[in-house]
Amino acid sequence: MHNASRIAELAVASILFLVALTGALQLIESTSFTIRQVDHANQVKDRNVRATMEPMRSKPLTGADVILFISQLRENVELEVEGMDVKSPILLEDIQFNSISRTKQYQLHIERNEDGDIRKMIFR
Repeated sequence: MHNASRIAELAVASILFLVALTGALQLIESTSFTIRQVDHANQVKDRNVRATMEPMRSKPLTGADVILFISQLRENVELEVEGMDVKSPILLEDIQFNSISRTKQYQLHIERNEDGDIRKMIFR
């Protein structure tokens, strides 16, 4: 009888060990699968470093952006928007903002002098 209880204890311990081993192997497998998925997702990402600030002229501006730009400009430059030339110093009263379409897309073109200073800013 004593041997039968020892055999039963050994059988239960063996079964518990096998259940724990199976659970550990499944956990390792699922963790490995997750790591492979994350690694694959990271491999397809672009790792090139890019500047976060783009030059203003690289993207189109709306008419509302142009009006805001003109109202904040303090430099001595000439502006041309929709065929309207504005010479410096820029007085906001002299600008006909209603002739600038708020929804139209504009590109900024900059003309510079020989020294590289901005001479004229053209919104087309």
